[in-house]
Amino acid sequence: MKPAASGRPALDHRAWDAHGTLWIAFSGGPDSTCLLHRLIAAGLADRLRAMHVDHQLDPDSSARADRASRIAASLGVPCDRIELDAGRMRDGIGIEAAAREARYAAFAERIAAGETVLTAHHADDRIETLFLMLMRGAGPRGLAGMPVRRRLGPGWLGRPLLAWTRAELRAELEDAGIDWVADATNDDDGPDRNYLRNAVLPIVEERWPGYRSAALHSLGWLDHAADAVEQQAANDRSALTRRRGASLKPSGLEAGEAVLDRAAWLALPEARALEVLRAWLRPDPPPGYGQLAEFRDQCRQAGADRTPCLVDAAYRLHAWRDVLWLDRGPETPGDWAVETESDAIAGARSHVDLPAGLGRIGWRSLSGRITIGALEPGDRLRLHRGGPRRKAAELLREAGLPPWRRHRVPALRIDGELRALGSRWQDPMLIDAGLCWTGAPDDLLPYVCRRPT
Repeated sequence: MKPAASGRPALDHRAWDAHGTLWIAFSGGPDSTCLLHRLIAAGLADRLRAMHVDHQLDPDSSARADRASRIAASLGVPCDRIELDAGRMRDGIGIEAAAREARYAAFAERIAAGETVLTAHHADDRIETLFLMLMRGAGPRGLAGMPVRRRLGPGWLGRPLLAWTRAELRAELEDAGIDWVADATNDDDGPDRNYLRNAVLPIVEERWPGYRSAALHSLGWLDHAADAVEQQAANDRSALTRRRGASLKPSGLEAGEAVLDRAAWLALPEARALEVLRAWLRPDPPPGYGQLAEFRDQCRQAGADRTPCLVDAAYRLHAWRDVLWLDRGPETPGDWAVETESDAIAGARSHVDLPAGLGRIGWRSLSGRITIGALEPGDRLRLHRGGPRRKAAELLREAGLPPWRRHRVPALRIDGELRALGSRWQDPMLIDAGLCWTGAPDDLLPYVCRRPT
């Protein structure tokens, strides 16, 4: 990257596209103020908007937000204010991580497709992140840290100042005579990043004055290494992917659910096997090395009747039969149920909306007290007139539906008697009822819905 005429680095133009609104993540501090100033100087004023996130974590946050809006206005850029509810931040990950997670979620909700959020992360931020990630045992991508550009919701996140140091940013503002907001919370050594910046790195610099340059050089190598690891993981994942069943879509049958070949995965060297799981779990944060390694050991040692599982709030990774399965999103309660009354009215249709994203069950003619919910132990269903009642759990097993998904299949009861399971298995008395299950989740479709003939 060529230096600017001032001798300072140029903005990294790879951080944004040629078109679309550029949203500046604007705290009003020296870093984001310098970014806004340089973007205006680059002739991009007509594309710029600022947004300030007020985390409401301290009594002075509102005053800082007001000051940030005034600074943006003084530079001719409108500033939107986003207030976050501190009580809604995710627990158990630390206040810094929770605030960052909530901030980026707010950015993603605000922007449209083709738009970019630009942040003022700089070289010193990259080095601080490297130290923090080392303390957390991160892998190559975590250590490499901040890419110039990445996806964010429907748009992009860009970092055009990664070549700048903190000192260069402040010198730029002083030369231009531009004011900024001083955030007193940066002086608090309680947060890890502040402690590292204020107490640890000055000692490092005193011993190794050139540590910044050396660390940035290492970050470059780490970035290349992370790219190589991710490419290998993508190749391995492609080779291991199998398709189970076929998903029933409005347009017809499409490729079935992607699962991983269990034996082939276990045959990989451990490092490559674990990277495959990390790649599969993204964009959700993957678990640590220890959890992944333990899951792999369980998969290797488990008998045919065991189902090893790695559970997170965002996903569940299972090994069952000869493949690995991945379920995303929150788990459906095991005792869900809805109830309604229905009268058979010629030509009329009724329906019940199901909870937990399970779609809806509709019918043309049913009468009686209708209950739709999870399968119960011992449930049996008659499929043919005069025929025996089959175990409902056995029907689902024969269809290949994994055991942990079976409670999500709607079991329809009329006056307490099981009459249908999904829309694939129905009591003969429902042959003219027009029973239809719509909006079923993709991971259930291949197993429990009727396929077109």
